[in-house]
Amino acid sequence: MSKQRIVIVDDHPIFRSGLTQTLELEPDFDVVAQGESGTEAIVLAGRHRPDMLLLDVAMATGGVDVIPDVLKVSPNTLVVMLTASTKVNDVSRSLDLGAVSYLLKGTTARELLNAVKEIFDGRVQISPRLLGDLISQQQIHSLSPEQEAIAKLTDQEARVLRLVSQGFSNAEIGRTLEVQEKTVKFHLSNIFEKLAVRNRVEAALLAQRVWRDAGG
Repeated sequence: MSKQRIVIVDDHPIFRSGLTQTLELEPDFDVVAQGESGTEAIVLAGRHRPDMLLLDVAMATGGVDVIPDVLKVSPNTLVVMLTASTKVNDVSRSLDLGAVSYLLKGTTARELLNAVKEIFDGRVQISPRLLGDLISQQQIHSLSPEQEAIAKLTDQEARVLRLVSQGFSNAEIGRTLEVQEKTVKFHLSNIFEKLAVRNRVEAALLAQRVWRDAGG
């Protein structure tokens, strides 16, 4: 199977270098090019037609604004924002212009690799905290009560729920997230309360239904 080809555009060379090393820990990923400006993002997207372009929100020359031009030269590229910005306007504008997900810098290597894998699997990745902010500011409308409940989960609770929905046991979740099993049980207790469900089966079914309806 061919590797997933990725382009990174960020104006911090040390961050780009570290990100490249992290992504290439996964044998199915290949970082084919790096850039440091919005202009380069467009050029590299047209030249390489990557499967994914990781793009910072704000750089000296461009960021969010270049998403439409990137998609014009490479329509099948998954544009993913990878940034330190938690501004609601940056999130909503990125998605409106065509980004498929919004990831925050500062995550662990494992978390980042898992997020990128899930995006390639067709699942939208947005920090639950950021999604909650979008809802509170009424920039996402017509959400069901179940979607709003999911949005109130913390990042770690959302990761636990995702693994539960994939059939992982508490011990397996603990190993995957590198936490103790009692910590997993603590998160599950909070998840059950927030989702108003009685057990992991009900939680998994609710999550699968919400993510399926959202295309994620």
